[in-house]
Amino acid sequence: MINPITGNKAYFLAYMLICIIFGMIQASIEFFIFDTSLDFALADSIIYNFLFFILGIAIWFPVRYMSFSEKRVMSSILNHLLLGGVMLVIWIGSGYFLIKLVIGGDALSLQFLEQSMPYRSVLGALILVLMILLYYLMVYSENLKQKINNEASLKTLVREAELNALKAQINPHFLFNSLNSISSLTIRDPTKARKMIIELSDFLRYSLKHKEVEETSVEEEIQNITRYLEIEKIRFEGRLIFEMDVPKDCGKLRLPNMILQPLFENAIKHGVYESLEPITISLKGECNAGFLILTMINDFDPGLPPKKGNGIGLRNIRSRLKLIYGKDGLIETSETNQIFKVVLRIPIK
Repeated sequence: MINPITGNKAYFLAYMLICIIFGMIQASIEFFIFDTSLDFALADSIIYNFLFFILGIAIWFPVRYMSFSEKRVMSSILNHLLLGGVMLVIWIGSGYFLIKLVIGGDALSLQFLEQSMPYRSVLGALILVLMILLYYLMVYSENLKQKINNEASLKTLVREAELNALKAQINPHFLFNSLNSISSLTIRDPTKARKMIIELSDFLRYSLKHKEVEETSVEEEIQNITRYLEIEKIRFEGRLIFEMDVPKDCGKLRLPNMILQPLFENAIKHGVYESLEPITISLKGECNAGFLILTMINDFDPGLPPKKGNGIGLRNIRSRLKLIYGKDGLIETSETNQIFKVVLRIPIK
């Protein structure tokens, strides 16, 4: 960590300006109040403030590497007092020697210089204490900033790891089901099996393409969902009907990639699998009040026993939305009159 004063142009100019102001105040007090000569007042002010300007910068280095120890508080305090005392002696002694060289045999000025030594020492000690405290404040501020950055980086890494784990729960689940279906179709209908393999290849290509991308456009996500439904339609034929109604002006909006696929998989699993009648799955989109609202509706046969599952799909989506947007309540589900409804509310960035 470099000196925060010399390493920052604004701090350096401010520090220089403060030293100049102190020098002007000192020269004015000595000339107008203590009635010293103008030459002595200027020489005294320039020499002492220039020396302090140098020492104020130099004191940073021992302060930087003399941090307080919780187990050795008294030792740390004594070390800092010793540092301050040495700096004060160097400042007072060097200034006194240089001014004596400048004023020569001026007895009145020399007498004023010697009489003012106690006041100079007290004032110098106070300023040194302020400088040390200022440096420690800068060190603490920099360490705090670094700690916050490290925690933010750690949270980002954890968040990405959780998202990757959640997405990993989706793809294998769908892949295993599709491969089982293809295996059955190779015996019953090789042509459909071939078509399903092509559709599955395109779907997996999309999935891998967006593996490291957190978001995609609504338009691309719907294209991928259509591809997924085409795969499932080969399996279920006329029993699966799907409808899409998403305005074109919503197509460029962003949403988490692969966020819709678990919803449709869930609808097929609980609505189409055991049903002998056609099941309609519809997706409707709208932009309203800063949100992209996607509503998915599917009917089901209430007379059939519910198909057991682990509840990964909805839990996965709820967790992903919470991780990405930091909000609860972005997904709602309801079930009325043989209709299952899911509403996603994606904040528009």
